[in-house]
Amino acid sequence: MRKRIATVLSALIASVGIALMIGSPAAASESDRAVDVDWSDRYYKECLDFAKVSGCVQSYGDVLWIKDNSADGYAVSLSWRDTGSTRSGTCLSTLGEAKGWGSCNKNFEDGSKIQWQLGWNTANGWQHSGWYESWV
Repeated sequence: MRKRIATVLSALIASVGIALMIGSPAAASESDRAVDVDWSDRYYKECLDFAKVSGCVQSYGDVLWIKDNSADGYAVSLSWRDTGSTRSGTCLSTLGEAKGWGSCNKNFEDGSKIQWQLGWNTANGWQHSGWYESWV
């Protein structure tokens, strides 16, 4: 009798787990490659500068700006997450230091708050800044 109850409970738990996985898929992270652009002072940007990378969030047009500050051959990134939704992603730049600024054009919901951080790759793996917040 105990074996039968255990078998029934195991089947019930497994089917509930499968239903939850099917009913609530994890949101996929968005991955973009920065495109080579000319820097523009036309719109206000919130920016951070580090030795290896600089990055900015421009709320008008939802543009993420990224610049490699080191000619070491490693990529840099600006990772973000929307605090009001499940959206998140990364703007990756492999353009190199000589190219200057690159950008990723996003489409955030107006009035959203995003958290963002800068990253730089090294021989020992990725390093990241702390998280910062901006309204878009």
